[in-house]
Amino acid sequence: MGIFDFLRKKIEELKSGKEEAAEQQPEIKHRIIFEEIGELLFNKKKDNTEKEERTVEDISVLISELIEELKKENEEIKKVDLKNRKEEQRIKNIVLENLSNYSSYVGKLIESLESLEKKNLQKLVRDINKTFLDFRQKTKLSFEKATFLVGRELERVKESIRNFFERVKEIEEQNKDIFQDSDIILLIEKKLEEIKELENSKTEVMNEIKEAQKKVQKAETEEKILEDDIKKIKNSREYALWEKSRQEANLKKKEIEKEIFEAKNRIDWKNLLKIFHTNEKKMVIIKEYESHFSQILHEGREKEFLEVLDEANLKIEGFSHKISEIKKRTKEINDILNRKDRLEELASQIMGIRADIKTFNAEKEKVFKRIQRVDENIAEIKKIICEEAGKLGISVKS
Repeated sequence: MGIFDFLRKKIEELKSGKEEAAEQQPEIKHRIIFEEIGELLFNKKKDNTEKEERTVEDISVLISELIEELKKENEEIKKVDLKNRKEEQRIKNIVLENLSNYSSYVGKLIESLESLEKKNLQKLVRDINKTFLDFRQKTKLSFEKATFLVGRELERVKESIRNFFERVKEIEEQNKDIFQDSDIILLIEKKLEEIKELENSKTEVMNEIKEAQKKVQKAETEEKILEDDIKKIKNSREYALWEKSRQEANLKKKEIEKEIFEAKNRIDWKNLLKIFHTNEKKMVIIKEYESHFSQILHEGREKEFLEVLDEANLKIEGFSHKISEIKKRTKEINDILNRKDRLEELASQIMGIRADIKTFNAEKEKVFKRIQRVDENIAEIKKIICEEAGKLGISVKS
């Protein structure tokens, strides 16, 4: 099996190993409430970081050893001499050219290994894999053409890389929990941050509820004051007198309507129409007054009709005086009835306040639903955190 087949298999094994580790439930080492997870996670992360640093140091040593081996092996590749080989010069030239290319790539591989950032374990492993995969892709053709005549020197490079990955695999196997734990810790930290953001938004929403509640309380206080004012007014002597005058005014209003009806019946409408049957303008006036006599009197438009009566010489004894008296009494009655009812004003204000209270309560209901959604999101995130913490051997009671 070639070194790169080995590398591919190794990556697959790592993936498979992570899946198996995820399926296995570790022994519960800590039992805590949710509020304690931050501190425990901090300590767990600290321990994990220390393990990572030691593992990075171990892999760094392997990288340094591999670099020294590759440098020596690359020097051997550069010293390869095909002068004494019996193959055609054209073939030797092709092999030497590809051997030179391969050596150049080995030199670049050494430079890449020397420049690897050795701080974060997972990044280091990713960078190592990427570096060797890139080396494989670039050297595949040169390696195949060079091994036509050269094998031992190139095989040493492959063997060094194979040994390197074997030893790295051993280190990773010994510290496989680091990789899984680091991913879990990172995920839990992210989820805890999400909860923090949701809690902050919940605080803002709670402030909105408080403001809405203040509005409701203020409106309810105003409503109570108005209701007390209504009771006081209803029980006052002034209101009783005012209500009595309104009742009397309504009775007088009915009497006036009766008098207007009687006044209208004193007019000989047929004779009046007969007198002005040739005068279209007068006919229009007469018909309008006959149909809307009461309304016209209330609106004060009777002058035109009285002029028509005078022109027709249809004198009705005391008619003008009666009309004047009706108008005067109507005005007095309307003055009483048109006076603003303080109770109606207060009742109207109460209706407005109750509408406001309904609006404020509707706003509160919307905000409560928003809080409910936030709580549901927090509960779901906590569930995920508890599940992930279980993989670290932590039992969390939310």
